[in-house]
Amino acid sequence: MGVAPRQWRLRSLRNWFCVPALLVLGLAVPAGADDAVVYQFVRSWGVRGSSEGKFSSPQGIAVDNDGHVYVADTGNHRIQKFKTDGTFIARWGVYGSNSNEFIGPAAVAVSAGGAVYVADTNNGRIQKFTSDGEFVKLWRLPVGSDGYIGLAAGIAVDPNGFVLVTDWTHHLIYKYTTDGEFVATWGVEDSLNRPWGIAVAPDRYVYVVNQGSSLVFKLTAGGAFSKQFGSGQSRQPTGVATDGDAVFVADTQGNRIVKFRTDGTFVTRWGAEGDGNGKFSTPVGVAVDENGLVYVADTGNHRVQVFRPVTGVTLAGKLTLAGLDASGAAVTLTTEAGQQFTTRTDTEGNFSVDGIQLADLSSAKITKKFSKSDSGKIYANGLTGAIQLGGGAVAGAKVTLSNSKLPAVKTNASGEFTFGKPLKQKVYTLLIKKAY
Repeated sequence: MGVAPRQWRLRSLRNWFCVPALLVLGLAVPAGADDAVVYQFVRSWGVRGSSEGKFSSPQGIAVDNDGHVYVADTGNHRIQKFKTDGTFIARWGVYGSNSNEFIGPAAVAVSAGGAVYVADTNNGRIQKFTSDGEFVKLWRLPVGSDGYIGLAAGIAVDPNGFVLVTDWTHHLIYKYTTDGEFVATWGVEDSLNRPWGIAVAPDRYVYVVNQGSSLVFKLTAGGAFSKQFGSGQSRQPTGVATDGDAVFVADTQGNRIVKFRTDGTFVTRWGAEGDGNGKFSTPVGVAVDENGLVYVADTGNHRVQVFRPVTGVTLAGKLTLAGLDASGAAVTLTTEAGQQFTTRTDTEGNFSVDGIQLADLSSAKITKKFSKSDSGKIYANGLTGAIQLGGGAVAGAKVTLSNSKLPAVKTNASGEFTFGKPLKQKVYTLLIKKAY
């Protein structure tokens, strides 16, 4: 009689039920995409439900070399297959413990040859399928010293076809052949602590999310520790993906995606809590395809979101203040994906941010604190100014002049605004806000 897996209750990720990972392998990013600092929302699909194309807390996601997306639909105990545009193709699996049945599958991976491997998490096993969902075989994780089969949180396939599985319960990584024959156990110098997501780059380096320390471990193809990175960049991270040039981490508690170079250098992050485009609710799975598109299993919102890298663009603007110094104004630009970019105006009132477009913005804010001298000029003459962004006037922005006792105004079609003489002589601060 086999050993039963430890029983885990399927519950909200906020209470930290089993967390998955993903694999993407053998993919190349277009030139420059590895340095992209802006990721623009492209599309999303899925709502909460159990019919085809709908999800219940999807946690794992992977993309194959033929442009298909596989989603571990955790709460519905199944796998769903889509085209990259979100068109539904197939689904397989129901609740249970027989072959082609799952209990809370948390991760999915695809080999270069198209074999699909599923971390059947609460059954404590791995199941292998063809790309069309035909069952091939299954095998169980080893029994731990506590007498229980481990929790298969993450799964990946390396370029040589070996299958790597994280055991979140016992703080280990298992290596198998494509047919499930046990090869080795990795403990990474006893430093693994709740390993979850795992991904393998084309050069066979392995990236593991070590949830216990909120770090990413980089390992050699043989499982030897290479380096760790990500300190302070995420809270309770889960899924991870790599294309060989960059590493993407699902910052589940932070409701965002964090991007690093493979040497561990931080590149960018995007996302915020919410259900709008580019916002997340406890995202778990992340994948990247050969075009540099990033796919996110937005778990709490029961959907998949897709983002594209934006490179080689600059967004420029200008603040004009008649007869006054426009330099040193603080500029904050926020994208739909929740990324914030800050800069300051130069001596001519000009400012610019690389890697962002006007279409990316959700809001812009400019704050200018005037000197006593310029405040005196405003008290004597009032204030006239204008704002431009992206080569055009910023119309309809709300403009306030603090300490002036004057009501807020809106910029006109030419981006201009005017205040009369303030009622009291103070040091004034100009605040311009524009929502897109």
